[in-house]
Amino acid sequence: MSLSTRQHNAIALLVFCALLVFFRLNSAPLQPMETLLAFKADLILQFNGFFDLAPYFSGYGNAQFAMPPMGIWFAALSMKFLGNLPLHLRLPSVFCSAASLVLLYQIARRITGNQLALVAPVLLASTLAWNMLARQAGGDISAVMFTLLSLWTLIFLGELKTQSGKLKTVSSFVGFVILYIVSIAGSLLSGLYAGAIAIVMFGVMIPYLGKKNSIGAFLGLLSGITIAGLWYNHVYLSISGLLAKGISIDGIVKTFLSGLLAQPFIIFAVIAPILMVIVNRKSNSKAKYRSIEYALVLWFVLAILTGGLTYSEFFPESSSIVLLAPSAILLGIRGYELAGASSQNVRLMWVMIICLGVTLACSLSEGAQNILTGIFHASGNLFGSLMPLLIILVVMGIGFILPKNRLYQMTARLTLWIGIVVPVLLILRIVVLNISKPSSLNELKTEASDFYQGITKDKKQVLLYEECKIWREH
Repeated sequence: MSLSTRQHNAIALLVFCALLVFFRLNSAPLQPMETLLAFKADLILQFNGFFDLAPYFSGYGNAQFAMPPMGIWFAALSMKFLGNLPLHLRLPSVFCSAASLVLLYQIARRITGNQLALVAPVLLASTLAWNMLARQAGGDISAVMFTLLSLWTLIFLGELKTQSGKLKTVSSFVGFVILYIVSIAGSLLSGLYAGAIAIVMFGVMIPYLGKKNSIGAFLGLLSGITIAGLWYNHVYLSISGLLAKGISIDGIVKTFLSGLLAQPFIIFAVIAPILMVIVNRKSNSKAKYRSIEYALVLWFVLAILTGGLTYSEFFPESSSIVLLAPSAILLGIRGYELAGASSQNVRLMWVMIICLGVTLACSLSEGAQNILTGIFHASGNLFGSLMPLLIILVVMGIGFILPKNRLYQMTARLTLWIGIVVPVLLILRIVVLNISKPSSLNELKTEASDFYQGITKDKKQVLLYEECKIWREH
């Protein structure tokens, strides 16, 4: 079967985006969380403890649950079959990142046009937090990958209704249900908040699935939760402890603002739900995919709310941005498509374009970010602080002065360039940052050697703690 030009372009772009994380991947310095993860993975291999409690304790007398196990398991398997170089530890995150790009493109094709769908993986690959964590060992990228996989599986389960051939349909149905079980269990074992989002999205997708497919998916959902629950019960994790500190409004605001600067297209995601409601009332186009849009809105909102959980040990800021980015990008390109499709929304589109330009400048330049911050925290020269705000308001005001026809012609030209220029600038930023990080391989080897020599004492502390615990139990 020959591939079309569109399919060739999609494959080439996805491969390029997937390769962005390989710059200096082996020579990048080990991060603190990576050393902790490598220590726990090494314990698993030393004592064959994939399902034991010991590798998840801190080793300093505290029964402290450090992180969900999936990242540790991936690192342990990679160390066992490939080696213990930084490259080997990071390969699972790299492959999960590549899979996420493919899944994001497949989901985007359902809610937007094919050309605009190609922008989605580019924007995800060019998100700073995503690129940073995809270049590190850990479970954050795998958590998002499994969440995307759960939504993609539900989409395909819904599309099985149109297939012919009973035996083929039944075998495909069983295969997708098994894949859904893996995605739910994987998301929960990679990150509890990602797993919660994957579970909640099922409820929104029920109208899309239909009665029969919903029953099968529900059984898969229960099976996935049970599998993950058995492991969490094995390590005696108290789920209520994760939410003990409640939600911080300041944390929610910081999550949103950090995401906004990490990926300027999030400004389109904010207005997208309103546009969806307006357009869906007037049009039946893409009606069967509305459940996917609503699932993405739910993902977007929950990702912001979970960013407000002050239990930072389990959910650092970079993780919240990574979890937010896929849904925000999908909603953003959908909002971009809806706002630019009709002259009725042209003034709104103009405001969104200006906001996109401001957030893009802030994400690329720390100086522009400081100028914008100075507007809200004026100090010293009041005129200098208010001048940028005045310029922004004047440029926005032009959109309300010009006639709609003239403004529509202007925004139509701008939108054509935005879909190309903005992703290219973001990609160039990632390339420059990755290449311009000098790090000596010899220094890295020395650092890794010092680390592995230092964990011997920690191993003994972990074993002593376990022996004391077993002695008390008996």
